[in-house]
Amino acid sequence: MQGNNRRFAVILQKGIQMLLRNLPLLPSLLLACLCATGVQAFAQIWAGQWLKELYAYNYMQNESGLTDYAYILVDDKGKINKTIPKLELSIKFPIPDDAYSTFGWSGCWREDALYTLTYGRTVNKEDGSKHRPCFFARWQDDEWQFIGTHKLVRKTDHEYLSKFIPCDKGRFIIVSNYDLLDDNRADRTPFARISIPKAKKGIPEIEIDSSIPHGQEDFNQYMSDPRIFSLAANSDCIITDKYATFLNRNTGLYWVFSLERASLIKAGSIFKKVTPEMIVNGGFDDIVLCANPEKDGTLLISALDENSFTKPSIDIKKEMAEFRKTFPDVKYEEIWEKYAELREKFDRENQFMVWYRLYPENGRVEKLGLPPDGGTFDREGGKNDVWWPLADGSVEMGRHWMYKDSFLQGRNKDKKSDDDNDESVKKT
Repeated sequence: MQGNNRRFAVILQKGIQMLLRNLPLLPSLLLACLCATGVQAFAQIWAGQWLKELYAYNYMQNESGLTDYAYILVDDKGKINKTIPKLELSIKFPIPDDAYSTFGWSGCWREDALYTLTYGRTVNKEDGSKHRPCFFARWQDDEWQFIGTHKLVRKTDHEYLSKFIPCDKGRFIIVSNYDLLDDNRADRTPFARISIPKAKKGIPEIEIDSSIPHGQEDFNQYMSDPRIFSLAANSDCIITDKYATFLNRNTGLYWVFSLERASLIKAGSIFKKVTPEMIVNGGFDDIVLCANPEKDGTLLISALDENSFTKPSIDIKKEMAEFRKTFPDVKYEEIWEKYAELREKFDRENQFMVWYRLYPENGRVEKLGLPPDGGTFDREGGKNDVWWPLADGSVEMGRHWMYKDSFLQGRNKDKKSDDDNDESVKKT
């Protein structure tokens, strides 16, 4: 019974990942349902970032039915070296508490500071227009500081910024799921460049400095389609010392940016058989399994084998759409059960993974003939879909981050030194 629950949790993780990548849009009721499914801790959704010998990432866990959130820095043994609290309402906030909407998420480090963004609630004006205040925040000198604000003009309730990437010379890259300049150009792009002006008092209002070309030329004619335009906004962001790489798990598309110049280096795809037509016609789900930065500045990626997933016997998206259409009043639990059933069948057809290495300095992608040290080609039913990068270049497979006890224990007990036996976590 326990094995079945764990297998279901791994499959359920796929659905949680898909929804949490669009966290600003996730209804609180659905989030509550996810917390009630019995999953002990949310999966590690975003890639981490190397800070010298420590690995920093965003950690979400579920305790007593509540979602807690923090940024943590851990060492190779899985010990928490430092915990940075989530963006709290207790700090000075430029709008009333009851107008607060979302916490900060998906933070990025640059020059010993952590940057993130958060939202206020949508403001409806008398003339019928509406906007949503977006606040940029920084953790520095052991405290959170709000450093800028931007009013997102909203036509619907679905526009948002998903990433806020610090670059050199006080510039930032932001990524949105809609055209920030709203000029309907043929070369419209989800990427833009901003800088934060100095304000005489209060928090400075930020305007868009310029747009950044997206570089995916094969998709220019499709950028008016919100599904295609939002691919970058719904991508993982992997940060290394000099580069930021956006990687979309459902398509394999990637964009590499220079943090020194705040500009695009290269856009492409890690796959050779996934065509633009496949993506436009619906694409796939979670064909990129996991991606993390390596300590030397490259990116390590594990993915399904495109020779297999491009010829599936089951179309999960189509099956789920038909299921929802046939049963419009279905409960969330039944939706996840159906998804788990379909995903398990899909995973049986895709038992193996392949490995890639991406070199951000030129955007080159290399398919590896052998897995990295500690890695494997065998997914083991999804157990190895998540892995942990280590400082020596090896990986540790199967760390789902879904079970708090497993996380806090770090690596296997038999790998721990005698000095570690008496304590599992040390916070400083």
